[in-house]
Amino acid sequence: MKNKKSFLKFIPFILVAPMLLASCGSGQGPTPTPTPTPSTSYEPTPISTSEVTSSEDMGVKYEVEVFDRSETTSEIVTVREGATPTFEFETVVGYDFKGYFTIYGSQVTDETGKSLTPWGPSSPSEIYPSYEAKAITATINADGGIYGGTTTDFDFEYDQNISAFFPVAPCSKTNYSFVRYDLVSSTGSKALTNRSGHLLAGANILNSDYYGDVLLGTNFQIKAVYEEAVCYVYVFGIEKEFKGHDGEYIDDIEFIQKDGKVFTGYYFDSECTKPVTFPYQYSFLTPDVEFYPGYKDGTVAGLSYSQDARKNYIASYNGDATELYVPDMYMGTKVVGLSSVTGSNLKKACLSHNITELGEGCFKDCTTLQEVQLPTEITLVPKECFMGCSSLKSITLPSPVLTLKDRAFSGCTSLETLNINANLQSMVKDALYETTGLKTITVHKGNSKYVMDDGVLYEVRSSNYQLAKYPSKREGLTYTLKEKTTKINDYAMSFTELRKVESGSYLNNIGEGAFYGSNYLNTFKLEGASRLAISKLAFANCPLLRIVVLDVNQLATLSDANAFNGTNEEIKIFVLTNLYSKYSTDSVWRNVRDHLTKMGMIFGDYCIEDYEDGVKLLTYFGDDVSLVLPEYLNGKTVRAIDKRAFNDNIYLKSIEFNAGLQLIDENAFAGCTTLKTIYVNGDTVKTIVGTPFPLDVEIFIRENSNELLAEYKSSWTEYADHIWTAL
Repeated sequence: MKNKKSFLKFIPFILVAPMLLASCGSGQGPTPTPTPTPSTSYEPTPISTSEVTSSEDMGVKYEVEVFDRSETTSEIVTVREGATPTFEFETVVGYDFKGYFTIYGSQVTDETGKSLTPWGPSSPSEIYPSYEAKAITATINADGGIYGGTTTDFDFEYDQNISAFFPVAPCSKTNYSFVRYDLVSSTGSKALTNRSGHLLAGANILNSDYYGDVLLGTNFQIKAVYEEAVCYVYVFGIEKEFKGHDGEYIDDIEFIQKDGKVFTGYYFDSECTKPVTFPYQYSFLTPDVEFYPGYKDGTVAGLSYSQDARKNYIASYNGDATELYVPDMYMGTKVVGLSSVTGSNLKKACLSHNITELGEGCFKDCTTLQEVQLPTEITLVPKECFMGCSSLKSITLPSPVLTLKDRAFSGCTSLETLNINANLQSMVKDALYETTGLKTITVHKGNSKYVMDDGVLYEVRSSNYQLAKYPSKREGLTYTLKEKTTKINDYAMSFTELRKVESGSYLNNIGEGAFYGSNYLNTFKLEGASRLAISKLAFANCPLLRIVVLDVNQLATLSDANAFNGTNEEIKIFVLTNLYSKYSTDSVWRNVRDHLTKMGMIFGDYCIEDYEDGVKLLTYFGDDVSLVLPEYLNGKTVRAIDKRAFNDNIYLKSIEFNAGLQLIDENAFAGCTTLKTIYVNGDTVKTIVGTPFPLDVEIFIRENSNELLAEYKSSWTEYADHIWTAL
């Protein structure tokens, strides 16, 4: 072993090697990959080269200077002429040995260090090792995060700067926080990034200094690491800390009761101006939150007390205050009930949290009441408790409430929001009757009895559903019942603004007053049901209802003919043709016999009957805004439109008549207040009876004929000033 003679010796290599390498022929072997500069210095390792012979008489001998990877140290070895020596080489972490090469780039040995040719006069006196960085494939494993599993992300080499591949976006995982990405192999792991997905200091070049011998492998995972994410809530007053995951809830929190005061709730600020709404949901957006208790002095004037058998107090109120505060304790004893409230000016009520019972009709007809904080210990809202509270805006049911009794909130016409707890199990049929301002219902996710579907409240019955409440002010003009809905509960869809309701085959019961007072309802359509019961007042007081389609395989049960009281005088109730006679002779159905129509000639949204050499359109069920009337239905030409076929259709804005149409009967489009444009095809004038369209429609004749236009104007005299040629 000896020191390298002079660094200057290698300057020619540095300067000319690229040119020489480029000129090497294919017989010279592969061009060596430039050896990367080591990331750290180290002590050279002696190289021991096997000599070909141990004979003292070696014949012609050659000295070969064998350099190590660092090119700073070398060893002189002796090789006999004609021998094919094998030179040992250094194993380098992260690199594959590619052979020894001359200073000019010609390959001397293979990848095992064995000479490619026998040694002779033309053999080199110096040889240099060549190494190639190992190829590494990295994949991202996000463990169910935003990448949805393991995906190949990038390939790189040992000692390559990987900064260009980063940052990698942090992952998201429910109830967990992203911590970092780790580089992982079968023999270990090490942190690669910070929480933002950026490389850690020193991790930009992956080599033995950063990762040790783990990188001798070729396949790695960049794996997302998570920690259990916890949000904190600190509660003053009781001096307790709560913690939970993002998206979880706190249903309620205990509080300290004070004599003569009522606890008004928890607040986000010490001034008690920003109330906390329960259930409170933990959120990463606000991982550390403080709650402050709020109290109000109990009302004195107008509030009186009596004692029950256990000497607890029952309160009642009769006064003219705008705000009522029933204290949690009175003279050191719990206030456990509130029997009645009378107050013509009352706008807000905050009640003792010890109250377990409210009297029937407790707040009945408190028409000025806008806000009430219900007691947290009641298990039911009693009969008529808030009936007629026409200014009440919102109700949140405390966790223990199990039942809403008869007419509990009936007539709360300003009620916009109802928040249902996790434990509600039943609502008596008209508990929410005439809540005509209701827009939004929410249900605690822990409630197993009630669910929301597209803004509509359903009651869960085994694997089926019953529609419990359709909010009167829910947006939308048409609605299709949730699949597997077997019943529309009593008054569940009363006072809505719906125009059209459809149901599938599961429906078998339409409850009492189900659609009562739905002033805009035009069409109800049931398809493919096996049986059906219709209760009293089911469609009563629906003045625009003109189409009821009952595709039921057996005679539907009608409890009382008043189910259709107050509907459109031209209402048509479509039943299966083979059951028509049964309906006509049934003791109840015969009371609406004049409105029964055979369903056998229904095609899509059209009901027809034979007429001359074609068919007549009796009724249109659809809700198209722009309609092209079919030329044929059931294989026959549509020749006529019957009286009131489109009666009170509030969707239609334009319609186009086919060429074969001959007759449009009187009042065919009566009440179609949105109809503004009519297009007419054909070269003959169509007959109209009376004024079938609104008088302000614009009528366009498709045939570009002045003669035909004149005929229409003279024939359709009421519309003469509104008839034009369509260009």
